[in-house]
Amino acid sequence: MTHPAKAPTAAVETLLRLGRSAARLSWTGAFFGANQLFALARAPQDSITPFERASDGFDAVARAARRRMDLLPQLVFQAGDDFQSQWLDLVPEDLSPASWQRFTQRLAAAAVAPLAILRPDVEGTAARRELLDKLEVYVLVRRASASLGPVADSRERFEEAVERALALGDRQGMWMLEGLGHGYAQAALARQPWPTDLLAAARLPERAKMMVHLGLGMALAEHLFTDLEPDDEDSMELTLYRFAVLCRSHSQPGHEEAARESLGLVLRCFFPDLVPMADRVLSRRDDDEGRRVRDFFWHGVGRAVYFLPLHLLPGYGNIETALRLVEQEAPAGAALDSGRAGVAYAATLVNLGRPEVLERFVHRRPEAVDRAFVEGVVSAAVLRRRTTPDAPELDVFLAHRPSGDPARWQKLILDPVRAALYQGARGHGAVVRKLTEESP
Repeated sequence: MTHPAKAPTAAVETLLRLGRSAARLSWTGAFFGANQLFALARAPQDSITPFERASDGFDAVARAARRRMDLLPQLVFQAGDDFQSQWLDLVPEDLSPASWQRFTQRLAAAAVAPLAILRPDVEGTAARRELLDKLEVYVLVRRASASLGPVADSRERFEEAVERALALGDRQGMWMLEGLGHGYAQAALARQPWPTDLLAAARLPERAKMMVHLGLGMALAEHLFTDLEPDDEDSMELTLYRFAVLCRSHSQPGHEEAARESLGLVLRCFFPDLVPMADRVLSRRDDDEGRRVRDFFWHGVGRAVYFLPLHLLPGYGNIETALRLVEQEAPAGAALDSGRAGVAYAATLVNLGRPEVLERFVHRRPEAVDRAFVEGVVSAAVLRRRTTPDAPELDVFLAHRPSGDPARWQKLILDPVRAALYQGARGHGAVVRKLTEESP
């Protein structure tokens, strides 16, 4: 007696579908790579077009895969991608003995960089502290909503969570504010694509507004730019316009620019292939407003570079490596200055309670502490005074006495910071320009 075959259960059917998809993926990937290599083999030896086409094809596959990942795998993927790129960038473009000598020197320096964190001296201690503080900031921003309870259900709960973050009175509360702004806006965007009035009517204490609006801008940028392609400038122009409109409509008066600054951070962290195209589109507007928007964009890129997943690896996450990467990516002029200021801003906010980290950089690279870098340091100090005025870290920073050159630290760092805190944030740009007119 034969029995009719039983229909597979829903769970079995799901597993079978997953298996078929995984098999198809591996088969597709193998044939895609073989097809690209076959096309290269058939190409004329003096033609670079097939190589460019193959490169574009591989990039498109990698980009599509990355954008389907969840947050943690995407961060790990991006760290590995940046790590490979930095090592490949060491390869010289010509075969001259001088180029290969520089290559071997840079290769050796890059290879031993991760070992700096194991050193028992002051350098190693500062490297370990910088890494741990950066990791703490990342966790605080990403887990703010979970730490302070649900904020997405209503504006009232969000406002209560902001008050609880401020009540902490320390650096943890400051970074949680950014995470709360991000989590609240992200949940609203998930419920409906175009919500209205996310922060414009919220009851927010003045000292919480800057960090909360930075989080708002992050959520808006993630929502809008996920599906853009790096060669579609028309779509980029339209999306940049939508982003500006949403930042204006959702922000409280005077804080729209804080939300817009986060665009550079999101694109550089999660969609780095879009950064050059965004800069080209932003550069088309050659007036004061357009230049200011582009400056904010590159300031956000500089902030992102300091927090890149790659720079959470031991030995890679210091100020010097972040500045080097910004100098490779940002166009010369105002964009580069803004990027350098963004690195200094992020590094100072993270390490304000450990001034020896910044002192180490000033001692190693005094020539890099220019006007743009100092403006980043000053902006971070002013923001910290506004947000957590009772926290001790800023007092620790101002009272720090360096072990190296006290006069250099005084002129390059302490004098501009103290002047800005004394005169107020409105005048700090002019103060920095005055104090850094002469080289140290």
